[in-house]
Amino acid sequence: MYLTHPSVAKSAIQQFLWSVGIKLYKKETLPIGLLPAYDLARHFAPDSPRTIFDVGANIGQTAVHFATHFKQANIYSFEPVAQTFQQLKKHTADYPNVQCIQLALSDVAGEQVMYLQEHSWLNSLSEKVNQKNSNTQTVQLHTLDNFCAEKGITKIDLLKIDTEGYDMHVLRGAEKMLRNKNIRYLLIEVGFQEQDTQHSQFDEISQHLKGFGFSIRGFYNQFVEYGKPLGYVDALFGLA
Repeated sequence: MYLTHPSVAKSAIQQFLWSVGIKLYKKETLPIGLLPAYDLARHFAPDSPRTIFDVGANIGQTAVHFATHFKQANIYSFEPVAQTFQQLKKHTADYPNVQCIQLALSDVAGEQVMYLQEHSWLNSLSEKVNQKNSNTQTVQLHTLDNFCAEKGITKIDLLKIDTEGYDMHVLRGAEKMLRNKNIRYLLIEVGFQEQDTQHSQFDEISQHLKGFGFSIRGFYNQFVEYGKPLGYVDALFGLA
C-alpha cells in the first residue's frame, strides 16, 4: 500500500479549500494588510503596544479587536454621542483594559452641535458631513495634547482615528505629541476620491504626517467597486 506524499496531500487540501473560497495561512506568514493587530504585533516584536487611542470608537469594534490581541495595552476609546457611548461601554464591559471616554477629540476644546445620522458610524463633526436635520446633540470637544497632559500620558503606541472626515482636526490637536515623536503608529480611515466627503483624503493626511516623520506601512479593509478606482481604506502610518 502506497501513501500519498505529505506535500501532495497538503497541496490537494489547499486546492480544495481554495475552490470553496478558503485560503489558510500560518499566523507568522499571514500577508501584510489583512489584520492590523497581526501586523502591529510584528512591528512591535518582541514588545507589544502598551497605549492605544481609539478615536471615533463607535460601539467598540476596534477596541474589542485590539483588546483581544493586546491584553497588556491600555486602550482609551473616545465616543462623544451619548447613545452610542452607552453601547460602547456595554460592548467593552468584559475588557478591563478598555477605558471609555465620552469626548470628541478635535483641535479646540469646548462644545459643538452634532447632527446625528441614521447610522451611528456615520456621525461626524466635519462640516461636509454634519448636515442639518432634526436630531441633534451637543458634544464635548477636547484636544489630544491636553488630554494626554491631564492624564500623564507621555507616549501613544497606536493612534487610531475614524471620524468620518474630521481626522485633520484630531491631528492638529495632537501636534505636540506628533512633533515630539511620542506617537509611534497611526491607523486612519482615508479616502481617494475628491467627491467623497465622508472620508479625509489620503494625500492630505499623508503629506501632513510626512512632516512629522511618518511613512505609509499598509492598507486595510480596502473598499473598492470592481471596475472603479479605490474608494477608501484604513491606512497604517509609522515613524520612519
